[in-house]
Amino acid sequence: MPYISVQLSADISADQKSRLSRGITHIMGEILGKETKLTAVHITTQGSSHWSINAEQITASSGMSAFIDARISAGSNTEEEKRNAIAALHRLLETTLGHINPISYAALTEIPATDWGYDGKTQYERKLKRTASGAVDTDHYLHKGRRLRSEILPRFGQLFR
Repeated sequence: MPYISVQLSADISADQKSRLSRGITHIMGEILGKETKLTAVHITTQGSSHWSINAEQITASSGMSAFIDARISAGSNTEEEKRNAIAALHRLLETTLGHINPISYAALTEIPATDWGYDGKTQYERKLKRTASGAVDTDHYLHKGRRLRSEILPRFGQLFR
């Protein structure tokens, strides 16, 4: 359920906004394994008069600059997946917008599952197995813990033989 905010230093066409939105949603699904039906993309343009690099206003010749902030659940992706997603986001900017300033950023902001949610429920709460009454299914978690211990402990014991 990522939320992606894209800020651009210049206005772009409706077609470019659509291509960016589709491309970002695809990257979130294919590279980071996120549910695309829960992916929200918000694109805003700032105008070059409000954007500077090294205290100098961006010009057409310096290339459009961008900042992509994708908010995801903490611990839900590997370093390699995140690295691949950032590279893919940069390529998407280049192919969609043409010449972009190399000082364009992409950030994957990880938020703890207890602090992040939608439709009034946190991600942590959504992952909990519940009974028909809505209570946490304690038996499920006790059984799961026993199963994991029975799988891990024999392997752990082999380390000391």
